[in-house]
Amino acid sequence: MNRSQAEKTLRDMSQEHVLAYWDRLSKAEREKLLAQIESIESGDIRRCREALKKGGDSFDSSKGKAPKVVTLKGAALKRAIAAGERELSAGKVAVLLVAGGQGSRLGYDGPKGCYSIGPVTGASLFSFHARKVLARSIRHGAAVPFYIMTSLANNEATGRHFEENDYFGLNPDDVFFFSQGMWPGMDAEGRIILDEPGHIFMSPDGHGGLLAALKRSGALADMKKRGIESVFFFQ
Repeated sequence: MNRSQAEKTLRDMSQEHVLAYWDRLSKAEREKLLAQIESIESGDIRRCREALKKGGDSFDSSKGKAPKVVTLKGAALKRAIAAGERELSAGKVAVLLVAGGQGSRLGYDGPKGCYSIGPVTGASLFSFHARKVLARSIRHGAAVPFYIMTSLANNEATGRHFEENDYFGLNPDDVFFFSQGMWPGMDAEGRIILDEPGHIFMSPDGHGGLLAALKRSGALADMKKRGIESVFFFQ
């Protein structure tokens, strides 16, 4: 992307101010800024601006209601468990964990999943989750692939933690790490925020960006190749 293309993109989003300090930037800073602009989905920015204009309570609840929670009992519960076990035995189930957070609120400098919670073993939170996945795969005689969404801040440390612990007994080929996306910070008027003259303030897009991250990373394609039909999601 060059400057003229960036100007057109920003004009379409009503974000021309992003290039306000262009003349003060070095060549390297300009290239980084252009790369940021190119990564932004203009349609998403426009929709976000419209939502901000309408205010925080812009969702029309009259268009739909949350489904009722159904509690299974007796024969219905047994049938559901049996169906789930058949899917597990057929290798059609995956586990998906969102783990982009840091352990700062626990007083820990690192991914929250690496925090030691085992009172005797000192095992990490990741260890307990991974061992549950391993137990299911052993019990049902089929691989249960483990997809873990990290963040740019903790992706490397998370992968290293699994490597240092031999993936907690899991097959490394069945563990898929991918990072959540980043979203431009915006003010109350829907204007993209610059934290430096040549840099857009970016923050993780959270759980809402999960599906896009799955597709972008190739995780969805991997699921399709494996024949996955059900995904157990937790955080």
